[in-house]
Amino acid sequence: MAGPNLELFKFGLYLFFPLAVMVHYGDPQWYADHVRPIRDQFWPRAETLYRPPKESSELREEIRLMREQRGLPARTRRDGAAQSTESRTAALRGSPLADVVLRERRGFANDAGVLHATRRWPVTGEGKRWV
Repeated sequence: MAGPNLELFKFGLYLFFPLAVMVHYGDPQWYADHVRPIRDQFWPRAETLYRPPKESSELREEIRLMREQRGLPARTRRDGAAQSTESRTAALRGSPLADVVLRERRGFANDAGVLHATRRWPVTGEGKRWV
């Protein structure tokens, strides 16, 4: 077993090394010289990042744009009246997502075999899937 001088040296090294690294790399001049010139190669500019909507009106606009991109009809709920299931189903028939949406509405498991948490009894017949 080594003497107290070695322990004192190890303690000083354990304390000094992290502090020296923080002082060296935390220096603003070092950051300006070495990091700023190449940081755009690693991180995208702040202007190009996606900014999630924060207000309810911004959220509604974002949902409307997403539905337009997918080709789904716009949902409007005026005077508190919701569209009936039949009209929504009829509106979805021409959509590319129609099969998936309609199957999920009927309660069938999706193609990946994910089970719906609301219904848990086996269905006899083709494939014996859980719904």
